[in-house]
Amino acid sequence: MAKWKGKSQQEAGIERRFSEAFYPGDWLSDDALQSTPLWVQGAWIKMLCSMWQNKVGHVEKARDAWCQWLPCTAHEFDALVMHVRNAHVGNVRFRKDKVRFICRRLDRRHKHRQHQALYMQGYRGKGSCKKGVRSKNTLSSVSSSSSSTEVQPKRAVLPSGSDGAVSGDRPPPEGVESKEAKLAKFRKQAAELFAQRPPLDIKAKEGK
Repeated sequence: MAKWKGKSQQEAGIERRFSEAFYPGDWLSDDALQSTPLWVQGAWIKMLCSMWQNKVGHVEKARDAWCQWLPCTAHEFDALVMHVRNAHVGNVRFRKDKVRFICRRLDRRHKHRQHQALYMQGYRGKGSCKKGVRSKNTLSSVSSSSSSTEVQPKRAVLPSGSDGAVSGDRPPPEGVESKEAKLAKFRKQAAELFAQRPPLDIKAKEGK
């Protein structure tokens, strides 16, 4: 990491800039760009450096500011605009008294970085919202469990009675028989029916 007066780049307060890939093969194999004069290529590479420095995919200035920045005359600047537009080196937009040069590749990368930053911002916000909801639900569940333990009374232990209620079970409502009482009643009726059955004559059957 480079040093500035004994300090690192981060300590010196200098913002770190992203690197921009430059492919010399693509530059030399671009027939449209190579067909332009050398001074047009130099002006275009200077524009690309300015786009990289400002983290955008375009450069916009007034005509007078362009002539001072390049530097060139007004006639040379008009020739530069004509070369860039005719050779499709980049896009040129006119806005009132200003002229904007746009690099298509850098503009696409700039928009991609913007969309990615917005996506990450929304993702972090969504995660914080989920975290808040999760903590809120946790608190509500804890409070509800504590309130339920405080409000709900203990189940009374009842002694077993004649109706067959087992200890620890709630007694049946009034006018409704319990399961044990119904079972005892059924057994009693079955015993009475069995007693009323006529006896079997086993010897008579054996003789037949």
